[in-house]
Amino acid sequence: MEITDTQLAKVRQIAQTVVEGDMGAVEAAYLLLPILRRFSGLVTQDDLNFVIAIGSETDDLPLGPVRELWDPNVLIEKDREIARCDELWKDQFRATCERIQSRLLPS
Repeated sequence: MEITDTQLAKVRQIAQTVVEGDMGAVEAAYLLLPILRRFSGLVTQDDLNFVIAIGSETDDLPLGPVRELWDPNVLIEKDREIARCDELWKDQFRATCERIQSRLLPS
């Protein structure tokens, strides 16, 4: 199965948003992982491994629609953990997204 234009545009948009500093590594990895796992040729193996590692390290953090089910008081602490992880991986993940952008330049 080939990647759709919509999926490709989503990967490009997420990468651009990270490069611009408007999305952190944890949220971006959460959004990118389903696509990159399915279409691993979009990225280098090292970059894929890094995104998978972030997903694995943060799979206990509330992301996406599931946040609505969490206690707001608990979310405060979990959001601190997300912010800590984002800061830890910020530069390396931005570089990963820059490489993704380079690989996915429109032909």
